Amino acid sequence: MGLYADAAMQEWFRSSYEALGIGKLDMGKSCIRFRRPDRIPWALVADLCRKLSVEDYIRRVEPAR
Repeated sequence: MGLYADAAMQEWFRSSYEALGIGKLDMGKSCIRFRRPDRIPWALVADLCRKLSVEDYIRRVEPAR
C-alpha cells in the first residue's frame, strides 16, 4: 500500500526493478506478485521497507479516512 500512496516511491520501485533485468514487474494497486521465488529481489524489497516507516504510512493514510 505504501507504493500506491506515493507516486514518487512507486516510480522509484518500478525503475529500480526494471534496472535489475529480472523480468516484467507484476504489480497491482497494493501488491507486488512474484511467481518465482528465485527471482525475488530481496535487496530491493528491503530498500523499499526502509523507505517508508509505519509512522510515515499512517500520516499519509489518515487524511484520506
